[in-house]
Amino acid sequence: MGYSPSRLGKVQLQNQGAWGTKAAFGGSGELQVECEVWIPTPTQELLQPNTMTGSFYAQKAQAGSKAGSTFSLTMPLHGFSSSTPSGNPTMHAEAMMIYGALGGGNSLAGYAASGAMSPTASNTYGDYIILDDGSFAETALGRAVLVATGTTNSVGWVREVNNQTNYFYFWDRLGSAVTADTTIYGSSMLYLTTTQPTPLTVRWQGFDQNHALDFYDCVVTSVTLNIVPGQQPTMTCEFLAGMWEVVDHGSSLSDYDLSSLPQLPSTSAESGGKFRVQNVAWDSTDDVFQSRSMSSVDITMSAEYTPSLSHSSPNGVGQYICTNRTVTMQYNELGDGTQGLGTELGTPGSTSTRSAGDGCHILTVNTTPGQALSIMMPVAKQKELSELSDSEGVISVSRTIEPGFVGLQGVTTGLETAKDGGGSATAATGGVENTPFRIAFL
Repeated sequence: MGYSPSRLGKVQLQNQGAWGTKAAFGGSGELQVECEVWIPTPTQELLQPNTMTGSFYAQKAQAGSKAGSTFSLTMPLHGFSSSTPSGNPTMHAEAMMIYGALGGGNSLAGYAASGAMSPTASNTYGDYIILDDGSFAETALGRAVLVATGTTNSVGWVREVNNQTNYFYFWDRLGSAVTADTTIYGSSMLYLTTTQPTPLTVRWQGFDQNHALDFYDCVVTSVTLNIVPGQQPTMTCEFLAGMWEVVDHGSSLSDYDLSSLPQLPSTSAESGGKFRVQNVAWDSTDDVFQSRSMSSVDITMSAEYTPSLSHSSPNGVGQYICTNRTVTMQYNELGDGTQGLGTELGTPGSTSTRSAGDGCHILTVNTTPGQALSIMMPVAKQKELSELSDSEGVISVSRTIEPGFVGLQGVTTGLETAKDGGGSATAATGGVENTPFRIAFL
């Protein structure tokens, strides 16, 4: 008799080529997921009309649709490479799941080895860098890059580029001058858009070869990141499946290697962690952000869907149509009595409390190449009145913010702009600039 211990198993996912056709496993396209123990619970509708009978017994019934199964995966956050990248980043499992929630994702074609398109100069505090070659300057607008600053690395979110003078200006200064002739690391970018989702196939395999399930035509309904100082950052992803089926994997589970997916370390100064909030109007050569001490940060990215019904599709569902996407960031910090109670509570709908200018928020979790993570909300709006509470005898404030309008893409206006040698704005073509919310794996 073959038993399947619940702790022994494997979870994989990959994009589908089309709705209604599940992805094939066993090649190179599937992505490994290192998550907590998950035992799937598929569902199927029972069609049972309430007909009259001559006695009390189960009425006639038919097996109905398998659409609508929901499940969630919880995991520590991972980087995409355990070794220092030697090229542009690729999308790993967490990036693919966040992509499903936000709708937008691509890699920055901006990796630059030493001596080629590398930073040659910057000012003392790293407000900007100058490139040897500006050929990818405009495409980097709105994206994150990872550069060396002394003995460590820093993440810079590009707010303004100049393709003639080869300057990158950052939203928030790096903190110190960039080390000349060093590598620039590109980022796997995820960002909030209106793009319709690409369906996913998620496979659960138990220890025995007969214990395997494929959920396909899956969409991501929410992703929640939990980031606490001194703790390992975690992620929970919730899915909605259009179809599932039992599969024979062909062989019992064998051991597999997860060493190429490094778990991110605890968030602290040692790992490059910092939470920075814009507190004055932006200036290309001034420090317009302040560091803030948060006891916890929870970021929730949610998507809403309506099924498109079809007689010729599995279970009668042709696809899921995304009708709305939202992002909220909730964080807690100790109250600052010098700010005044009105400032602490803030005003719903206004620029996030205790910030100014655009209210930009940047949370960086780690700065090791291949394992770096940074999150950016260019324009933060307060979602609701802040809440006061007792945190071990000290007044604390819980705030919830959401992304506001930043600007249009591919035009000469917006908070993030490209400029020519004379300082006039030009239409940027990067595709990420002026989007309301972004996450970068670097």
